[in-house]
Amino acid sequence: HSLLAALLSLLYCGHLSNGFLPQRHRHQQQSSSGPLHVSINNDGSPTNSKKDRPIVAIIGSGAVGCYYGARLFETGNFDVRFHMRGDHYAVSKAEGLNVTSFYGDIFIPPDAIGAFDDANDMGVADWVIVALKSTSLDSAPDLIRPLLGQHTRVIAIMNGMIDQDLVDMLENGGDTAASKGDGHHQHHQSPTGVAASPPKLTCCAAVYAGMALVCSNKLAPGRVDHSYAGKLTGALSASASEEWTMHGNQDAERQAFYDLWKDCK
Repeated sequence: HSLLAALLSLLYCGHLSNGFLPQRHRHQQQSSSGPLHVSINNDGSPTNSKKDRPIVAIIGSGAVGCYYGARLFETGNFDVRFHMRGDHYAVSKAEGLNVTSFYGDIFIPPDAIGAFDDANDMGVADWVIVALKSTSLDSAPDLIRPLLGQHTRVIAIMNGMIDQDLVDMLENGGDTAASKGDGHHQHHQSPTGVAASPPKLTCCAAVYAGMALVCSNKLAPGRVDHSYAGKLTGALSASASEEWTMHGNQDAERQAFYDLWKDCK
């Protein structure tokens, strides 16, 4: 355990310097009032909600997806919708989602949580956070595509360098055979052999590769414990923007990524 803690501390203290980094530890964040509870209006909406909040869809609402989704919910800036299955869905709908964390606990009550067991019911999202295991990659397109619009941005936080695979699968309509080909990425080159501009994304606005340095576990249905770290970094994999495809300019996509996480603890 000490070796693991030392390794995590080494990574946590500056090697991933451009990502989302929570600022406070649990003994600084927690108060005697306990976990955050969200107050509810008469119409069932959180009192800190505002009209036309951007929709964030979490695909893969396990230990990692629930943690980052709860942090975004906590800001009050977003309409966060969790795709869940089985007992995890049933318990969260009935009893709420309880996330304990050394940055501060969060409880999303049952009348406030946006929990869905069918991605087709979640609606088009502004952001889709994919926190599936990489072994579930083949099922990802069918879950993600109902959520996509021309303005949607996707972040893949999966245990593996699979963001380009995901882009290929989404662009091919979920046809895994077409996207995988011979098992190697296709590098786009001009007739002269020089690397050409990246192809323009057509299925959505942007896809990011995400890397999470986080220790989080699903203890039981509706219960997640976050015990260490939480830093999230992202890199643009593909974009529909001509600034990216023609000029390699990522400024707008970098800013969008920052704006998503800037108010999180």
